[in-house]
Amino acid sequence: RESRKVAGFVSAAGPGPSALDPQRCGPSAAVVAGVISGDMLVSRGHRETIRLRGIDAPETDQQYGPEAAAELRLLVVGHQLALNGPFERDRWGRLICDCTTVNAWEPESVCCHQLREGFAWVYTEFNRDPAFPPIERAARKARAGLWGLPTRQIEPWRWRRGERVYAVDPPWPEAATH
Repeated sequence: RESRKVAGFVSAAGPGPSALDPQRCGPSAAVVAGVISGDMLVSRGHRETIRLRGIDAPETDQQYGPEAAAELRLLVVGHQLALNGPFERDRWGRLICDCTTVNAWEPESVCCHQLREGFAWVYTEFNRDPAFPPIERAARKARAGLWGLPTRQIEPWRWRRGERVYAVDPPWPEAATH
């Protein structure tokens, strides 16, 4: 997968700094206009699409996908988020970063929330945060969210490749490692 680090973001109007440019605005912040899926949101203003770094939520057409998106919607829509670098773009032009809620009683990583509540997997191919795997393991052990479903769920990266069933059912769920 392609991604590139960005110093100044590209706005919908073309190259150059956008309202989300941390070099122009200090700490990056965005108000969330909407949610696309359990790991992707859209900011107001420049309508920047933000893909949460290091996690992968079920696809919208996958079991538990609508629930993951609904949870993210409740957490972030209409709220201000701090955008945490490093900032990169993927091959579709989406901004890749973690976000922290800033207008909540206790600021929290949006990625950690989705993992802890069982709405996402650690995206092992792209995760750089060593805190994420233990959070997912704890959610599995507690059977939070999708980990409480009666059947083993297909990881989103396998779902996108067209895999819909396991050839051999892997151990469920505590034995899964990241």
